[in-house]
Amino acid sequence: MIRYARLLLCCMSLLSLSNQGLAYKSGWYQQDPYQYVQEGRDGILNLTGLDPELLRATLSMLHSDVQFESLEWHTHKEKLKTGDVDLAAGVTQTADLEPFVFYSLPYRKERTGLFIKKKKLSLMVDDHTPTSLIKLMKRNQYRLGVVRGFSHTDPELNAFINDPSNQNKIYFARDNSENIRKLMNDEIDGFLADRLSGATEVWRAGLIKNIREMPIGQSSPVHICLSKAVHSQAKIQQINEALSSLKKSGRLDKLFAKYVQPLVMMQTLNSNWFFIIEVIGTIAFALSGIILAYQDRITLFGAFVYALLPSAGGGIMRDLLLSRHEIAFVQSPIYILIVLFTTLFSFLCIHLFSKKKIFQNKKVTSFFEIIYFTSDTVGFASFIVLGVVVAVVMNADPLLIWGPFIAFITSTGGGILRDIIRKKSYITHFHEKPYPEIAVIWGFLLSYYLRIDSHKISSEKIELAMIYTIIGAILMCFFWRMLSFKTLYIRKWSSSDE
Repeated sequence: MIRYARLLLCCMSLLSLSNQGLAYKSGWYQQDPYQYVQEGRDGILNLTGLDPELLRATLSMLHSDVQFESLEWHTHKEKLKTGDVDLAAGVTQTADLEPFVFYSLPYRKERTGLFIKKKKLSLMVDDHTPTSLIKLMKRNQYRLGVVRGFSHTDPELNAFINDPSNQNKIYFARDNSENIRKLMNDEIDGFLADRLSGATEVWRAGLIKNIREMPIGQSSPVHICLSKAVHSQAKIQQINEALSSLKKSGRLDKLFAKYVQPLVMMQTLNSNWFFIIEVIGTIAFALSGIILAYQDRITLFGAFVYALLPSAGGGIMRDLLLSRHEIAFVQSPIYILIVLFTTLFSFLCIHLFSKKKIFQNKKVTSFFEIIYFTSDTVGFASFIVLGVVVAVVMNADPLLIWGPFIAFITSTGGGILRDIIRKKSYITHFHEKPYPEIAVIWGFLLSYYLRIDSHKISSEKIELAMIYTIIGAILMCFFWRMLSFKTLYIRKWSSSDE
């Protein structure tokens, strides 16, 4: 019996080892958000990012594991050719690598960006093409930085960079961070990088106000590649089947939602056009507060509080609810200064007009009511978008629930606080205006768009979705006002209830 028991244990051990499969070897290099090192809660540094997590998920479906080694990309490519490493993720098809590797089905697309310093007066043409850039480099009129061995999405640029006769015209670097340092020290005029990874490193370096990016060339599909030296076509077919299963199950979208989408949204938050939207929203909310302050006949400081609460209150409530480490409103004094100057300017205008008895004119009163409604609506709509963006950045899941809720808190929370301070017998947002309902509707629509096919959504599409959301919310508010839609009540308010 003991002999049979030992034989059974031996067979079970062999079966377990066969089920575990082999451990694949892969290299990695710093390319945030695709692959980077992050400190865990236990203080240990862990390799994470879209590409490592995708490899782990894909190979786990093949009952295999993957071990990563820090390698510069040009070294990684040479080891793929010889079979010293098994595979790599985040690879575009190139002529120099194609004879040595199998390519999987594409799982994302990337596009090259040209990163340059922002200058007030720049002679550089904004719409550079690969051809025009190459002409400048041939005449030694442009110092271009590139990561050594990195393949870009445009074949013409790749051919020029890889041509041995052009090596003296290219400024090579180990990674994007070295290119950023060279650019800020005026050692190069610009550098090429994947649009998202380059912009992410610029943002993390705190230089988003100093460096701008321009797309150049066309987008290109990105694959997992497998070394032909040690693997067969059948193995890449298994990887393709695993990738297809990840797409169908929604796990691929979840990886993009976790690692890529928040950074795209953060870059949008830091863009010039969104800053303008935030400023417009802050001024608009401040104006609505000033008009209410005039109606309530309160002091100048009270008017400032009325103006400040809608723009700051909802965001502070949101950040406390999400346990954000930093309250967004207090990170920069610019917003409170905008509210302060808007309050003082409005105060002077009101006193000037009051002396001339302009406000006794019904047409003027109606005009200011239109200004109040318009400014309140613009601020409200812009803060819906801001709420959904913060929900995405904080990885609030499920987004279809938290996105609309955070949009509601951000856009209407401050107005609700203002109504509470005004000691009205009812809160305007819950009795007169359908703002909470509109915030939830457009917050849900934007959240839903961001969650469908997350791996296909680009920064340009996200920006358009934000603009459509702002316009849609504004139009819905105006249609409600113009067509006098009835708000749904649990029980209608009457004068006898006061």
